[in-house]
Amino acid sequence: MPTKQPADRARETDDGNTDDRAQECDDVCDQPADSRNDDGRRKHTSAKCQSRDGDAQNHPLASAIHCIPGLVWTASPDGLVDFVNDPWCQYTGLSNDALLCGGWSALVHGDDLAGFETYRHATILQGTSGETEARLRRFDGAYRWFLFRIIPVHDRKGALVKWYGHATDIDRLKQTEDRLRASEALLREVQCFSSTGSVGWNATTGAGVWSAKTFSILRYDPSVAPTLDQLLQRVHPEDREYARQRLNRAESGGEFELRLKMPDSSVKHVRLVTRVAQRPTEICQYVAAITELTKRERTADPLYIARGALEMAASTLTVLSRDSKPEALLEYALRGLCEQLDGVSAGVWEKKLGTGAILLANYDGRLHLATPETLVITVKEGPPLEEDHPWSAFFRGEITLVYGRLGEGLIEVAKHFDGPWFGDAQLGASAPLNRKLTAGHLARGAATTLNLPMVVGGRVTGLFVVRSRTSRELRPVEREFAQVIAHQATLAVQLMRLTQQNREAAVVAERVRMARDIHDTLAQGFMGVILQLEAAKGALEKDQTDEAARRIGRASELSRWSLREARRSMRALRPGSFDGKTLEGAIKQLLLQMTDGATLKPIFTWAGKDRTLPTGWEDNILRIIQEALTNTLKHSNARTFRVRVEYLAEEVAVQLADDGQGFGVHTEHQGFGLMGMRERVSLMGGKFLITSAPGIGTEIEFSAEIPAASND
Repeated sequence: MPTKQPADRARETDDGNTDDRAQECDDVCDQPADSRNDDGRRKHTSAKCQSRDGDAQNHPLASAIHCIPGLVWTASPDGLVDFVNDPWCQYTGLSNDALLCGGWSALVHGDDLAGFETYRHATILQGTSGETEARLRRFDGAYRWFLFRIIPVHDRKGALVKWYGHATDIDRLKQTEDRLRASEALLREVQCFSSTGSVGWNATTGAGVWSAKTFSILRYDPSVAPTLDQLLQRVHPEDREYARQRLNRAESGGEFELRLKMPDSSVKHVRLVTRVAQRPTEICQYVAAITELTKRERTADPLYIARGALEMAASTLTVLSRDSKPEALLEYALRGLCEQLDGVSAGVWEKKLGTGAILLANYDGRLHLATPETLVITVKEGPPLEEDHPWSAFFRGEITLVYGRLGEGLIEVAKHFDGPWFGDAQLGASAPLNRKLTAGHLARGAATTLNLPMVVGGRVTGLFVVRSRTSRELRPVEREFAQVIAHQATLAVQLMRLTQQNREAAVVAERVRMARDIHDTLAQGFMGVILQLEAAKGALEKDQTDEAARRIGRASELSRWSLREARRSMRALRPGSFDGKTLEGAIKQLLLQMTDGATLKPIFTWAGKDRTLPTGWEDNILRIIQEALTNTLKHSNARTFRVRVEYLAEEVAVQLADDGQGFGVHTEHQGFGLMGMRERVSLMGGKFLITSAPGIGTEIEFSAEIPAASND
């Protein structure tokens, strides 16, 4: 509020006389502080409460100005205050004249006075409007914040003629701002150490508002305009549609977890809690808290094991749909163990009674199966273990986890993370091998091991060992989920074993089929030769030379037929070796050799542009053609056998047809040959169709899509 300072109080009037207001102002301002009436205000006479400027007090708007809920004043062009309204006197407890004489200056808070004076002098000097904030002392000694505003009034010629000012009490607003700033600072600090951000958005426009921590979690620059789409762009592609659905249902509230995929392809796990805003605004109809989860927080969820088991089951089906080999499932399970337990590698050991343990497989980013030439490692059983040794309890099924730590040439194990630790006496005579294995794991960064049981039929038959760089204790929920993955790996091991058994059974079945074929063809042929020769001998003894010649001719035919059958059997046993030939050349040679001397006429057609096929496909195609031709020769009495191989845009298609007697596809037993054909087509991921009926011949069609990599 511009006023005249004490040094300026004695000034001349227009007629040259000295104004006596200075002395009177000194008299007023020098009143004792305790000179108050009952309501705490300073005593002042009615004469002193009236302005020296009678025109201002008698102005028609004077009454209204005195009723304004604020501190109003006017000043002359040089800044001398010449009018204050009554609320000034009521708030400060000072008389009107004391305020007009500058007594109010002492009411400004000391911390605000310098800035206030700078503002006042600059405003008067520049002759412009302005505003500032300062604390002003009340009659009872309390300070309250005020917003001071002042504007200049000019005449028609542009000359400054008056200043008008107003001070508004903003103390409550300042207190609210202080509380808000403190609350925001507290929120920022709590969000920082709790890794929690806040999100608000408008469901219609998608516009939103984020806290600073949300920008940090999502790794967006704070200058980016926050929208719902920006949030969804960070959601992992596999979770994006689910996230969109949950956010669209935010009015019902809820809590859910998502994966975020960062620009560097790393993955974060977050939990969102959504609800309708308690005080919706145009930009914030819904709100959510987004919390970045650590690995331990994720596994702390009571539903973690159930979710994990469901994900494992779904992923298992996906893995098997892409690759039906159980080795692929084992690799997936071991990779899951390494990811869950921070492992750098993993191994599968099977316990053999009386012989120790055998390494079945190892995983170090890739699966390495044990073979006689490479990874078969047998750890011989050592002396009997003590009753309280960790391995004793482990193989009795009493504990489901053994901690291990690697040292120079040794492994120590314990039931609990903090011990006690036992030497791995189970290695016994295999200590040199143990030192070699341990040195290899140490060289690859492993320092500790976590050992989980392989349980089959309620009995521990082996173990899974996960090697890690760091050492930490697993919480119960982590141990349970790790055991879920271990069960998955056990299933894979059992499937591998069953697959091997099925292969061996298939070999036995093939041998039985060969024995049956030899009996039905060669053995019977040779028996026929013997019978014909014996009949010829008898005819010669009776001097029946014509009959003897006929019998010998028949024996010769049977011998040739048996020879052809023997050659066909040998070709069927021979592996699909092309001897440097193309598939087209190999098929031509096969047809020529197998029909040599037979009445069957082969017809071969090759269509399309020859392309490189995946490994094993050419051998499968050749074997299927060979099996179909063998069946035609043996059973159909056909005159022709047609083969058509065609390369289409994205697949290879084969058609085999004969004009023989045919058979009932749905009524007759399909032998090992047809089963083998179906299996070979299945290995190529193709489709197999057989059409036949008595009297119309047989047609076999199969096709398989050529993978893109092979096309390239």
